[in-house]
Amino acid sequence: MEELVTVLSVKAYCFTNDKGEELKGCTVHYYPAATFDKHEEIASDGLSGLLGLQPLKCTMPYEFFETSKKVGIPCMANVSYVMRNVQGQMVLKPDKIEYQK
Repeated sequence: MEELVTVLSVKAYCFTNDKGEELKGCTVHYYPAATFDKHEEIASDGLSGLLGLQPLKCTMPYEFFETSKKVGIPCMANVSYVMRNVQGQMVLKPDKIEYQK
């Protein structure tokens, strides 16, 4: 599955975990491009108190941060999703983000 999105922000991280392993990558906040409409309360249960637009978040390899510096953010991009097992449930997760040229 592929989707057009607006990449809102990309933030690099680099730290050492409890096992002494260096973890390096970036956090990406994005929003589906086709849904920038005015919304009332988004939550289906009406209990979360969320109003407006809440971006989606994923992690990408550090190299994506370097690419993003060259492109400029915010920017339109195509996200490719894959099914992944997360805590025993199959969910769609971003696999690749490619900026539009």
